[in-house]
Amino acid sequence: MRRIKHLCTTCERRLHVNAFPKLPADSDCKHERDTCRRCWHQWLDVQVKTKASNQISCAQCNNTLSQSAVRALATPAVYERYLDAELKAALSADPDFRWCLAPGCESGQVHTEGDIFCCTECGSKACVHCNVAWHEEETCEGYQARMQLQPKEEDKSTAALKKYAKLCPGCGRKFQKNGGCDHIRCTMCRHEFCYLCFADYKDIFGKGNHAHKSSCAHWRPAPVARPAAPPGRPSAARPAAMRPAPMNGALTRLAPSDAVRHTPAR
Repeated sequence: MRRIKHLCTTCERRLHVNAFPKLPADSDCKHERDTCRRCWHQWLDVQVKTKASNQISCAQCNNTLSQSAVRALATPAVYERYLDAELKAALSADPDFRWCLAPGCESGQVHTEGDIFCCTECGSKACVHCNVAWHEEETCEGYQARMQLQPKEEDKSTAALKKYAKLCPGCGRKFQKNGGCDHIRCTMCRHEFCYLCFADYKDIFGKGNHAHKSSCAHWRPAPVARPAAPPGRPSAARPAAMRPAPMNGALTRLAPSDAVRHTPAR
């Protein structure tokens, strides 16, 4: 018996008709089944991650999917995330319900009295009026005034960091020199370089200060090499016979018996 193949309009694969899931009867979608099961899984995974639970749409049209449609078309893990998002949306619609603001705590509860929210799950406190972690020994007015000044101070710090901070050419970590010479050694990757021109100190140690960039204050021109003697012309260097023999160790005084005696001519 020949198996009937159908084209998926999303991935353009030809698959058996059983690979194309049916939408539930309560769905508003009346179009053909042109999306395979794998493409439905991928589509709903992105939809649940990026949209509210009441905005999950069909892969082939703009209709909003019902809970039963999501259950039929998504993987079990994605459907669990969808139910969790749906529950959180329903709870958040209650004006008296508040989520805990503590990092890592996903609990929440109804809070109707007082300006301090105390989580029954982790015990952390939050200011209901400011909607932040409880600001101990500080009024709401004082906290809000401090928060208004904080962005200005942060902008100043950011501007100073951009002006004075540099990046290590070895690992890219930011650093700021607070004194000392311009020979920098990164505390993270141990790379050594010039603070002014970022020249590698391996080259500077090997070649000298002309390894700095020419615009650097530490740059010096390379030493000029002595030109070679033209062919046929004797070298200006002293002949080997005229050169003093190398001395090993310290100089020694000649003994009287070793002195050269002058013999008059006859």
